[in-house]
Amino acid sequence: MFWQITPREAMVILEGADARDMTQMRLSQAMVWATAQLVAVGFHNPKNFPKFDKAFPGAKADREPQSDDAIFAAMDRWVAKTELVEASAPKGMD
Repeated sequence: MFWQITPREAMVILEGADARDMTQMRLSQAMVWATAQLVAVGFHNPKNFPKFDKAFPGAKADREPQSDDAIFAAMDRWVAKTELVEASAPKGMD
């Protein structure tokens, strides 16, 4: 609950939310720009309308599936990092 977190934890939460919102805004801007470009080409010169792979290079890039060991190793690194952050937080700010 909000009153049980430290000011540092509140700041980390707010910074993360801000970063998430900025990322979402940039993605929305890129989508709007790409849509406008494709509409302009489609209207003015439909014969030159690009294929999907040319308009969005890397969009269909196949990623290798992660093994269970790789997933668990990533989770272990994340847990260790969060424990380090919690251990370095000031005590007695309940």
